[in-house]
Amino acid sequence: MPKPRFIVEATYRPSRLARKKTEVTSVESDDIESAVSETAVRIYEKHPRLKGGVRYRAFSE
Repeated sequence: MPKPRFIVEATYRPSRLARKKTEVTSVESDDIESAVSETAVRIYEKHPRLKGGVRYRAFSE
């Protein structure tokens, strides 16, 4: 049985002076919590100095 797909929308500010950035990804995962955590890991790998303040919205596809 294939894993369900989730759309995860993450909104964050890469630096203090930067504008807010919204990133929408489609993630194949077992449940919605792990889909959000996979997206969080990807964002924090891309922006290692990010302090926090990332907001997530997740939907089933």
